[in-house]
Amino acid sequence: MGPFRPGQGPGTATPPSTPRNGRRSSAAPPPARLVTAAYLRCLRRARGISVRSTAEAVDTPVASIYRWESAKNAPPPDVLERLLLHYGAGEHVDYLTRGAASDRADMVRRPADGIWTDAGAGAARRYLAVTRIASKMTEICVRVPVGLLTPAYEAAVLKSAAGTGPGERDLEWVRRVRTAEDQQRTVLLDETALTRQIGEPGVFADQLRHLAGVVHSESPGGQGLVIRILPRDQAERIRSTVSSPDIADAMVYGHRLVTTLGPSPRYGTGSDAVRTVGEAVREAMSCAWSREKTCELLLSAARAAAS
Repeated sequence: MGPFRPGQGPGTATPPSTPRNGRRSSAAPPPARLVTAAYLRCLRRARGISVRSTAEAVDTPVASIYRWESAKNAPPPDVLERLLLHYGAGEHVDYLTRGAASDRADMVRRPADGIWTDAGAGAARRYLAVTRIASKMTEICVRVPVGLLTPAYEAAVLKSAAGTGPGERDLEWVRRVRTAEDQQRTVLLDETALTRQIGEPGVFADQLRHLAGVVHSESPGGQGLVIRILPRDQAERIRSTVSSPDIADAMVYGHRLVTTLGPSPRYGTGSDAVRTVGEAVREAMSCAWSREKTCELLLSAARAAAS
């Protein structure tokens, strides 16, 4: 009933930094290009638009759309603007096209420190796109992430967030985008989340019971969605190392992309900072509670919240 060890926990057969074919990926594209590619694909899918009709609408070859949506290349700023307008994301044009036009290095080559800060309009939506597109993702969270919220708890979170996180339009948008096929997602929930109540006690208790149900119905072998509780002391130590309450280590288009979530998401590919985040995630996976203990903690917290 103690913390799980390598080989016993979620997603440990293949570490987050290794693609599914077991080989390390080639040099990763710049993080801005990876994130923008994921965002463009999710925008198109959310509106139910085909690649061919998109190519016709922006007067570009179909092959180019595929390459831009898989981060093989970055679209020219004028084409990126046409794509965003075509997808109904005109409010994000200024930030993305101005950045691409004034500093093509963000899209064409990786920054010297390997880090890109997404400080523009739509940053929360772009992070949600990464969570949908990633083939593998491990997250350390102090709050229950989007996609695992009950409707009542989601409403309470939106009411309390007051513009500090994803808004209702962001959530409605991301719900229209399916996750990557056979996505392997591991959520390591900080133990403090068990007492971090938002909304009415009954709503919070139902949310905890919902998570326990998800844990109980997990697929054998740690495939698909896995939720584990990370002991409080371990979570505090990892946060002090990374200096961020929420971090993620993802595989996007065969490339490793790490994220720290603060006032603005920060993405990285390569560099010492990225390796630090990866090491923190691997350490957290080795320290998290087992499936049985996680279920026990969630149900116990739900009873306490409801009493």
